[in-house]
Parts: sequence; structure tokens; C-alpha cells
Amino acid sequence: MIILAYILNLKIIARINASPDFYLKNIFKKFFFSKIYRHANIIIVNSNDLKKKVQKFLKINPIVIYNPSYNKKKKLFLKSKKNFKKKKFINLLNVGRLVYQKNQILLIKTMKYLKFKTAIKFKLKIVGNGNLYNYLKKEILENKLDSEIKIIKNITNPSKYFKNSDYFILSSLYEGLPNALIEAISFKNIIISSNCPTGPREILLNGKAGYLFKNNDHIHLAKILIKSLKNKKQNLKKVNLAFNLLKRFDEEKNCRKYLSILNKFIYD
Repeated sequence: MIILAYILNLKIIARINASPDFYLKNIFKKFFFSKIYRHANIIIVNSNDLKKKVQKFLKINPIVIYNPSYNKKKKLFLKSKKNFKKKKFINLLNVGRLVYQKNQILLIKTMKYLKFKTAIKFKLKIVGNGNLYNYLKKEILENKLDSEIKIIKNITNPSKYFKNSDYFILSSLYEGLPNALIEAISFKNIIISSNCPTGPREILLNGKAGYLFKNNDHIHLAKILIKSLKNKKQNLKKVNLAFNLLKRFDEEKNCRKYLSILNKFIYD
């Protein structure tokens, strides 16, 4: 699209929303994409960490606009504290496309460890569609986890799953600024996320507003979860801090930033 717009002498606004670590490993891809993106009049990324990655990989300087993911008016009912009383089992949630990037196979490995190596009782719901559905379903059955893990497809509004969950786990190998994580914070879920490039570390203030585990390390994820179950006071502190900082992703505020850029091109 950038090439076509350049040929037609159109103004070009480009947006990069995923870390290039994984899809630009090849030196030829790096060269090609860096040349293409330099034809854009302006490039937008959705996190400061991603900006650094784009500068490093593509040698270009984008501007940062956070995802307009949070609507305060829709979440006013969540101001009260979420109840973290002891339950028969903990409710875990993952929301995301069933694709390689989202790495839900890591969750299955983690739940296998918890089931057979610990006394923790849990239920995990994975909400999403994607080409790895059959593969993940098979892994759940082969590891005898079908009583603990359910994959829920064809859901357009996962709000009720966020509302009924204790923990939200982001297992991604790479991101840009994951909207599902921001949505989980708005429902006051305890957040455990992979420390992947890019976004989670920035959203969670380097671990102050949630828990971070080593990227693609299911044992470390299990240990973080076990540790958090023993520290409800710290959980509540992290949840409240994350919730109180959601204004960074305010829908109206960040949409105005996009509109400001568009207006410069429209009326220039």
C-alpha cells in the first residue's frame, strides 16, 4: 500500500503495531522494510518500547500514540474493589487469536505443571479463534487437561469472561501494545504477562502494576502464579495501580491525537 500511494503521489500515514523482532530477523527483510517505510510522511507506533525497536531495526523515527483502548464511562461500575477471597479453584483467562504469536501452547504446558506438580486447583478459559484451534485442543486432551482448560470460540464480546476471572495471563511471544491486557486491567484482573517485546512491560510499569515472567518459560510462569497466590495484599496493590493508570489509554484522548495528525494532512 505504501508503494502504491507513493506512485500515486499520495500522502502516507503508516502504523506499526507489532515488534519487528520476530518478523524482521532476515537482513533482506530489514533492508526492504526500512526502504519502504521511509516513503511514509509519518509513522505511528503504539508504545515507547516499540518506538525503540523500530528505530533499531528500521532506522526510522516514529511517533507514539497509545491504543485508544479504554473508555472510562463504560467501566465506571468497576471502581469498587474486586473480591479476591479464597475459592475452591482460581479462574484464569487468556484472550487472543489462536496463532503462533499468542503462544497459548505455553499455557497448556504451565497448566500441566500445576496439575501434576502442585495442589493448586484451577480453571483456564482460552477465548479466541485461529488456525491453531485443533492443535491446541489435541494438546489439551493428550495432557488430560480437558476438565481444567476450555477453548471458547466465536465470541465477539468477551466482557463476561474478564468479569468472572481472577487472573488474566498473556502468553505472547511478541506484541505491540496488547489491547486484551488493557481490557483485563479495566476489569481488575490480576495480570501475569510474558515479558515479551513490546508493550506488556510498559503497560505494567516494569512489574509494579502486574507480574512479568520470562518470555516463553512455562516453569517461570507457574512459579510467578504460585507466588502471587500467597500474596493477596501485593496482588491488590498491583491491580489498583494498573487500574488507576488506565487514563494513558483513554479512547477520546488518543483518538484526538490521531485526528490532529489527519487534520494536518487534510488541511495542509
